[in-house]
Amino acid sequence: MFRMRQHFRYFFKKGLSEVKVSDSREIRERLVSLISPERKSTYYAIANRGWRDIPVHMYNAITALFGEYGVREDEVWEIQEI
Repeated sequence: MFRMRQHFRYFFKKGLSEVKVSDSREIRERLVSLISPERKSTYYAIANRGWRDIPVHMYNAITALFGEYGVREDEVWEIQEI
């Protein structure tokens, strides 16, 4: 029997709303350099549409980055099954 693999879409907009206004510009710049330093458009696409089946190392890196600003893991991510 063939089983379909589940897929998920990960959004970090929730985490951005938890960051202090004074830190929002800095964290966005750091997210751009982490996700796609050569193309800001890639960052904005991921920020708006979410990241389908995010690689574990990116999930951990983004979670750690938000942690530096006092945002807990459960406050960073909204995860939807697709």
